Amino acid sequence: MARPFLDANVPLFIEKPLAITTNDLDFFKPQATAGKLQCFGGAHLKYKVQPDMAIFAKALDNGHPIAALAVLKKMRKTNLVDHIDTIGKKVISCWKTASQKYGVKIKVCESRPCVTHFSFEHQQANKIRTIYAKMMLDKGFIANTSIYPTLAQTLTRMAISTRCWNG
Repeated sequence: MARPFLDANVPLFIEKPLAITTNDLDFFKPQATAGKLQCFGGAHLKYKVQPDMAIFAKALDNGHPIAALAVLKKMRKTNLVDHIDTIGKKVISCWKTASQKYGVKIKVCESRPCVTHFSFEHQQANKIRTIYAKMMLDKGFIANTSIYPTLAQTLTRMAISTRCWNG
């Protein structure tokens, strides 16, 4: 089974399986990585597809059903989907602003703020990524070129990170 939402072209990923799905073939939509974070109830709701079955077991605390119920309750109570979308979009904006300010070319994945990342557009991108992580660590941040927003990340904490990126 293919991992869901591997690239920025999410609708194309959904369209291809749907195009070959017939009444004789079931359409299953795994929600393994980002599905639960894109829309409460699963990413299939956001993209307006109706799978025969949406699978959440792995996505909800490694398949432990009791913990899954607690996770769903907390997600609804805290409005987690909107929170991580806001944080993810803020991070994307900060990355792009810093990139322009310092003339460093990056490619940002903007389609899924809940699991966003960027890459350096350079022949030595891996070395630059290592230098970036080291420089951020020197400023007191454990950072990489990706982020999976959580409730622990707040706009106040994002303001501190923004000052770090913008010098």
